[in-house]
Amino acid sequence: MVKVVLDTNVLVSALLNPEGAPAEVVDAALEGQLQLILSPAVLDEYKGVLSRGKFGFLPADVDAFLQALRKSAVEIVPAEPLRVSPDPADDKFLECAVAAGAACLVTGNLRHFPRRFGDVRVVSPADFLREFSLR
Repeated sequence: MVKVVLDTNVLVSALLNPEGAPAEVVDAALEGQLQLILSPAVLDEYKGVLSRGKFGFLPADVDAFLQALRKSAVEIVPAEPLRVSPDPADDKFLECAVAAGAACLVTGNLRHFPRRFGDVRVVSPADFLREFSLR
């Protein structure tokens, strides 16, 4: 089973548009078609961003969604900090992916990451779906 880390923007897009590629990737994670990898820092960012008023998500819905993600995921604690992204806040996603031996970091923000870091490929949700025959 392919291991992946999802950037926060994939979750936001999935929740705002349940018909798009990001929603398909999130659904695949929730259904166990891929192995979602999480870390405490990634979970903290998910909660903080999804709780922003501008998105209009109810706190109970955010909590339920994150609980569902946690049930279908493997949680790790990366031991090695990285400084790779032009936005240091994004490094937590690569740290998580590298520590878990993930195949991909899926993001809608490709410009903030190298296309590859070690064995981890950075791909868009649509490219991920095509490459792993989930679409």
